[in-house]
Amino acid sequence: MIEYVWAMSVGIVSGILTGLLPTMTPTIGFLLFLPLIHNDPVSLMVFALTIGIGAQFFGSQAVFYYRIAGETSSYPVLIESKNFNTPKKVYEAIEVTTYGSLTATVLSLILLMVLLPSRSEEHTSELQSRFGISYA
Repeated sequence: MIEYVWAMSVGIVSGILTGLLPTMTPTIGFLLFLPLIHNDPVSLMVFALTIGIGAQFFGSQAVFYYRIAGETSSYPVLIESKNFNTPKKVYEAIEVTTYGSLTATVLSLILLMVLLPSRSEEHTSELQSRFGISYA
């Protein structure tokens, strides 16, 4: 369980950097931080989803506050930000972005929990011995 929390934490950091730095794509963020992630499918999936969601959210925030497009999906927001001429409109746009990112995160985690079966300790040990994996 701790490796999933670690994957999400590293994904958040990478998502922030990816979202705020215009030259850093989610793929580059994924590859840069990949050596820090435990090599199992769930950790990798949690890491990748967190980067994508974080990059989208923080990229949009950079547009709203600084009019700088960070992550590539924030370019449409930059174009539409000309219509955000009052603080109330900016607030509403940030609120929608926040709820959208939160909804995507929750749905992704639910989907992961439903689609990925939990493995017993015995099954994990069997896989490790079959493939010659040792964590000594």
